[in-house]
Amino acid sequence: LVEYSNNKSLNLPKNTHNFFSLLMHVREISIEEIEKKIFPVDIEGRLFEARFKYLGEDIIAVSNKGILTDKIEITLFALNPDQPAVTELTDVFNWKIASNEGKIWLEKDKPRRIIKTEFYLSPTWLTAKMVEHEK
Repeated sequence: LVEYSNNKSLNLPKNTHNFFSLLMHVREISIEEIEKKIFPVDIEGRLFEARFKYLGEDIIAVSNKGILTDKIEITLFALNPDQPAVTELTDVFNWKIASNEGKIWLEKDKPRRIIKTEFYLSPTWLTAKMVEHEK
């Protein structure tokens, strides 16, 4: 049972993630298994299935250093496209993330930090990137 900020509650399937916990969880999944799993995701009371596709390795520049990453595509599929959100839309990220695919770049080596993300927010791509490399 999940209780939202407006005191509404919803029973969710076991092991359902919110979008941010999904991003943290994918860091623990081996590349060999990433395309085999489907994850239930709750975005403001709307249920989705998240699927991943491995797109290969990429080097992302951070503070003049190249970090080897695994590039992964995320696609969300609404389980009930007409289902309204349980809460008011909280921000543009949650509003748009459920309607598009995105990509994440995970550091190849541990701790497998998320180095970069991209999501299409019409009419442009929203990109977040690590800007300073910490040891």
